[in-house]
Amino acid sequence: MRELRADCDPEHTEQTLRAAAEACYCNADSLHTSATLLQQQGPWHHALVFSSIGLEQFGKAIVFTVAAIRTAMRDRLPKRIADHRTNRYFASLARETTSGLEEFIAELAEQPLATLLRSSSQTALDYYATGGRGMSAPEWREAALYVDLLPDGSITDPRKFSMAHAGLEVDLLRATLHKYRALPAILSDTHKWTEFTASVHSTVNRPRSE
Repeated sequence: MRELRADCDPEHTEQTLRAAAEACYCNADSLHTSATLLQQQGPWHHALVFSSIGLEQFGKAIVFTVAAIRTAMRDRLPKRIADHRTNRYFASLARETTSGLEEFIAELAEQPLATLLRSSSQTALDYYATGGRGMSAPEWREAALYVDLLPDGSITDPRKFSMAHAGLEVDLLRATLHKYRALPAILSDTHKWTEFTASVHSTVNRPRSE
């Protein structure tokens, strides 16, 4: 019998993963609401932080959704998915894909879960190391929340972020949530979930055209 990794939990069930995915989406939506208020009333650099965390929570919702469908190797799902870069990377994939919800989830579900998480984590590191599209999630929070005195005598100040900068991040979260607005209802409704998973599995098993 294969020995489970110490940092993984074999007790994840489809129902638990669905509930976790829905909670992540709803938390992302709540963070968006708070970020919008902060964008309007200030301080806007806090809106930037809330939106960044919201995008990560949405990315985690995608991971949990795939895990709920992908029964194989659930024991390889870490107890805590705390890689900020990876979560945001999944959110970026979801936002930028031209596929619909079912097709997008099917594309992710075609890979073994452990392989998907490992390859996405490395891709996310490469994405940000080469410039990506701005700072990584930890860097957002550090720069937008904390004042620091650096060795060269310079001071990092959250107020350096403009309202436009915060607005861009809020808009990214808003657009992502809107694009996948059907997801929480699918996750919470057993009938819709059954139809959704059947469609995803059908897409995954569809013969590839030459």
